[in-house]
Parts: sequence; structure tokens; C-alpha cells
Amino acid sequence: MVEVKVGTQTAAAERFRDLAETIQRQPGWRFSLVVIDPRSDEVAPLTQELLHRKDIADRLGRAHALLKTGATDAAFLLMWVSVEALLRHIATHAGLPLERAPSSSLMKELFSLGILSRPELEVAQRAFSIRNALVHGFETGGLDETTRELAQLAQQLLSELDRNQE
Repeated sequence: MVEVKVGTQTAAAERFRDLAETIQRQPGWRFSLVVIDPRSDEVAPLTQELLHRKDIADRLGRAHALLKTGATDAAFLLMWVSVEALLRHIATHAGLPLERAPSSSLMKELFSLGILSRPELEVAQRAFSIRNALVHGFETGGLDETTRELAQLAQQLLSELDRNQE
């Protein structure tokens, strides 16, 4: 059985705890609860397409060029755009309806399904935190190291996308 609820209170999720525990005791079964706030904006309007693989690779190339000039913050943001698009492509290829899910939900769901490893999730979460600080005008610590980690994650995800498309 699959049940979808749309509501405005996340406290309603507590009602599903017993159901989740019962399902998790069944071999090979898993319970996922996605709580959607109908008042929240979507990630992008339905009329906008996800970046294509070539566009993602182009952005990664520009990010590496920016790194050579010392524009780490700009390079980081282009890398983040690329990583997020790659995660969305990978989710879509896996048949998950996450193309327009918020970034944090997207990362956690891919991890829970074993598509992202714990280290990959941790890099993505650190990068997401830095991304938020940058785009909202705050100082960031650890930008250089996280940018290097994000570049590695981007390359891994691009390789995975290429394998999936073969």
C-alpha cells in the first residue's frame, strides 16, 4: 500500500511512526514518507527543463577555469549547480519523482536508497550549507576544501550519469 498525504503540518508525520516500524520489519520492504508543504514554491517552474549533460559539463569546465583565476566562490556556485543537476538526473534515471524536490530532500532520499554513499552525502550537505551562506550573503568557512571535494563529487556523479545513459 502507498499512501500520499498533502498537508501543512509536519507533526502529522508522527502518526506514521508505527506504520514505518511495521513495514521495516518486513524483509526487503522500506517505508518512505515525503511531507510536502503545498504552500512552498517549487524548485523550478514545470516549464523549465533540467540542464542537459553537455550544459553540466560546460559549467564544470567554466568552474575549473574560474578556480585558476582565484574566483573560488564563483567556481563553487557553478559546481553546485552542476552537482544538483546531476543528482536530479540520477534520481530521474532511478525512477524517483524527485526532479523538482528541494535539494536537501533530494540528497537524503538518494542516500536512503543507496544511490549516494555516506561520504558523498556528507560532501553534498557541507556544500549545500556553504551554497546557502554564499547566495544569502554570508561569510563562508571551508570554501577552498569544500570546493575541492565538490569538484570530486561532480566528477563521480558525471561518470555515474554517463554509465546510466549507456
